[in-house]
Amino acid sequence: MAGNRETLIANIVKRSIKVLYVMEDNIALDSKLFKVLPQLELLVVHASERSESTDLADHVISVSNTMERHGTMINFQKRIQRLRPAVVTIEQERRLENLSMSRWDAFAAPNDRWGKGVMRDARASWRVLQAVANGLGGKMKFTSADDVFKEMAEKIPALKGLSYLKIGSKGLPLKL
Repeated sequence: MAGNRETLIANIVKRSIKVLYVMEDNIALDSKLFKVLPQLELLVVHASERSESTDLADHVISVSNTMERHGTMINFQKRIQRLRPAVVTIEQERRLENLSMSRWDAFAAPNDRWGKGVMRDARASWRVLQAVANGLGGKMKFTSADDVFKEMAEKIPALKGLSYLKIGSKGLPLKL
């Protein structure tokens, strides 16, 4: 990984990389990257919260956070787990689970933004990435997080044969 970072830094300095699209990672925490990122012509950061990277970005694309989306994650123990939204967004992603409201939605504390009835227009990362890719000439046609995962399970050896149903509520260990 350090080799990849050094190559990235060298290519930014040589100006062979002029544009960088950072997806849900705070790469500016690395002091060496922090110093060279301003040399880019364009830095786009795709993130759900403010960070050192978003502070340096020319453009920030706001996306839903883990509590607002469907999908999967692989934890530090190499276990794949399902993500289900705990709060409702404008996109109403909870409809995939046939849920309209969670206990968090119904019984939010006074300082919880979702309890005030104002929903933010933060899209899931896959939707944003699909829109960006298609805007650049791609032909992605996903309609749900499940569609994205199905394709990943077809193309990524460690996910071969998996589905949301097989992952279940407790997750599964992966052989990475």
